Amino acid sequence: MAVGDEMARNVGPPGIEVAHERFRDPLAPPAPVMMSGGAQMINWPEASALDWSAVGVRVIRFDNHDSGVSSHFPDALAPDLRAALAGDFSSVSYALT
Repeated sequence: MAVGDEMARNVGPPGIEVAHERFRDPLAPPAPVMMSGGAQMINWPEASALDWSAVGVRVIRFDNHDSGVSSHFPDALAPDLRAALAGDFSSVSYALT
């Protein structure tokens, strides 16, 4: 069972909010799981998180920015994906950092 929905506030330079859930023992080594493609944390099945936490890790699933209840950037332009994959980040509105 998840510890509960939580919100990390004022994260990083842009001061965004990141919604997350932690599963099981808060003292166990953390194992963050990230859903790609802009999907919400709930796309990681709770049963999987419980299975993983049963082997001694604290699973943390979270909403990426622009998904779920984390901060959204509605005015951000879509990046040039080909350029970004080639190492040119000039069209990227924000980065993982």
